Amino acid sequence: LERVAEAGAHAWWALKGRALTRQRWLPSRIVIPIVLLFLFAAGFWQAPLTVLAPVEVSGRHSVTVSAPMEGVVDSIEVTPNQRVMAGTVLARLEDTELRNALAISERKVTVAGARLAQLQNASFADRTAARELKVAEAELALARSERELAQERLTRTEIVTETDGIAVFDNPQALTGRPVSVGDKLMEVVSPDNLEFTIRLPVIDNIALEEGSKVRVFLDGDPLSPIKATLSRTSYRAATQPDGSFAYTLTARMQNDAELRQVRIGAHGTAQLYGENHSIHYIVFRRPLSWLRQTFGV
Repeated sequence: LERVAEAGAHAWWALKGRALTRQRWLPSRIVIPIVLLFLFAAGFWQAPLTVLAPVEVSGRHSVTVSAPMEGVVDSIEVTPNQRVMAGTVLARLEDTELRNALAISERKVTVAGARLAQLQNASFADRTAARELKVAEAELALARSERELAQERLTRTEIVTETDGIAVFDNPQALTGRPVSVGDKLMEVVSPDNLEFTIRLPVIDNIALEEGSKVRVFLDGDPLSPIKATLSRTSYRAATQPDGSFAYTLTARMQNDAELRQVRIGAHGTAQLYGENHSIHYIVFRRPLSWLRQTFGV
């Protein structure tokens, strides 16, 4: 191919001669100032200021499933992103100690009932038994209360959902065998028909945003099909993220409900947030100017 190209170039040069190298453009001393002047003038064009932030698909109406008492997670009865109905058992806590406590409380009730019956029979002839009758009745009531408490605690070892939705959590193996305290989050039950986007806007990229602003979401699973959304809630205080950074938590909702079919709860991507209109000069030099002001105070 190299030899064919050399032969073709030689023949072309023989036919055209110096016409091939004839200068057809303006001199660089004229072109460069014109180009720079055009770029400078184009910098005054107004365009919306946009920033990028990570986004996650979440549920607008979600219920947090937490541990009702202290214990150890014995098993997780559902799989991640499984659709569940109200009353479905989501997880079970270890109940060996609670079953033993229930058995002991039932024996206490039996003993207290037998003692009360004995005193009731003896109270007709023995004044001492009659005086102890009220104490025996109180002991029986206390034993029954302990039994009811043990039964109620045993029923709480089965964690059930009160609403329909999708069980959202990461790894069931990571939850199994983990000790939990009262209120520790295990998973969420999210309604699949009411989805929204949760956006984590870094503090360094914070711009003036208002509710109703335009948002475009590019999901990792389908980056060539952006989803149009509008900003529904803004945040005025940054919160600490799991990676240690600070970010504002924003929410956006889809403009077209028909796009719900291609969105999956828990999907991640990138959101493009549209702010106020500014000149191209401001958009390009915003970061350098911010660095100069923070560094030198100018």
